[in-house]
Amino acid sequence: MDQDDEMIEAGEPIYKIVRVTPGSGRNIDVEWENGRSAKIDLEARVTHRLVLPALATEETFRSVAVEEWGSGIWWPGIEGAAIPSSLLHAWAEGKDSDFD
Repeated sequence: MDQDDEMIEAGEPIYKIVRVTPGSGRNIDVEWENGRSAKIDLEARVTHRLVLPALATEETFRSVAVEEWGSGIWWPGIEGAAIPSSLLHAWAEGKDSDFD
């Protein structure tokens, strides 16, 4: 095996997000590269001061986008308003990972 072909594993894989769509209320629909998709209620989960402004108005909330490399979601124009893919995936799995 070529050295460049070696795979390093550490913990759970982090899947890239391929699509995020704002839903009703403060729900988002997230789709990962592995085909997994989930509806996540951000209002019930997010209390972090940098992300809260993204939930403040309908217009702002609906501007949610996938980060450039699929490593998370973010809200353009709101500095620091981002949630990593690993945390969204944990929430989709029903885990109570904190983000505050």
